[in-house]
Amino acid sequence: MKKAIKPGGYFLTEVYSHQQIPYRSGEPKDLGFLYKPEEFLETFADWRTIHLFVGEVVVTKENCIMVYLM
Repeated sequence: MKKAIKPGGYFLTEVYSHQQIPYRSGEPKDLGFLYKPEEFLETFADWRTIHLFVGEVVVTKENCIMVYLM
């Protein structure tokens, strides 16, 4: 993945962490595809991180978005 980004390019992703498992919301069933935030930061330590969010996003039945930081 890192080799696919051109110099000066951007990498944007949404990933599932091990914290997602209790929600049973369609996360990958293979635990090897789940990440821990510290692993993600280690993998991309030589890149400049503009934004990293670790938390919970909930959309209510009224289509309101609530964010909980972990």
